[in-house]
Amino acid sequence: MKYKLIALDLDGTLLDNNKNISPANLEALQKARDNGAKVVIITGRSRSKTATQPFLDKLESRELTGYYQGALVVDEFDENPIYSCTLKKNDCKDIYLDAVKRGLNMQVYRGGDAYVERFDEYSYRYQQHIKCKLNLVDSLEKLIDSDENLKLLINTSEKQVKRNFEYFYNKYSSRVNVVTSSKNYIEFTHRDATKGNALKFIASRYRIDRSEIIAMGDQLNDVSMLEFAGVGVAMGNAPDNVKAKADMVTLTNDEDGVKYALDILMNE
Repeated sequence: MKYKLIALDLDGTLLDNNKNISPANLEALQKARDNGAKVVIITGRSRSKTATQPFLDKLESRELTGYYQGALVVDEFDENPIYSCTLKKNDCKDIYLDAVKRGLNMQVYRGGDAYVERFDEYSYRYQQHIKCKLNLVDSLEKLIDSDENLKLLINTSEKQVKRNFEYFYNKYSSRVNVVTSSKNYIEFTHRDATKGNALKFIASRYRIDRSEIIAMGDQLNDVSMLEFAGVGVAMGNAPDNVKAKADMVTLTNDEDGVKYALDILMNE
């Protein structure tokens, strides 16, 4: 078999717009596993039992999983973290203060938990769609003053993301990774915490060469993973700048795009 590892983003890729794994995609992935391929998830989602675990259970996955854009890799067989890459507190402080000055609501992630200091329509929507509980605290300042944070996320309107992304990218991209993972999110992780680096780490643990990897994604935060893999597959719903970085474009996440790509690639 030519391809031995299939790496998948969740939202907008494996999951349809109703946040489900379709029977067709599930069947295609099981067929790939039956033929000896490993299937791993690398997501921006947290390690929360409600945010990601239900999909791992659906896949019956006990493989390695990448969380927080690759800042954390967990062996799901024994649930032990085997790789972690946290933000420096000085970077956290500066980004947080800039977000406050610009009137933007921030979420802070450490371990399997997420924290916010005020709820608005976007944080409520986040909890509903991602199924990740946000813990309300009086202030994020104590959490920010730490080297234990895996990810910071600005959750706001699409208009505000467009208005603010360039500012944060230009100011902080030399210090941290600054990416958009949806129209409502600007995310910050350690410079080494990328999906591409997480995939590289996972592949080395399995002793699988990059030429034997298929990776699929739909957003800019997936590009490093698509570029590392032997074949990078962009979803049909991905923006043009992501499609331009891919080796192949498949159908959308609502059209069983994962199955469509695997039917072609696994039969080469």
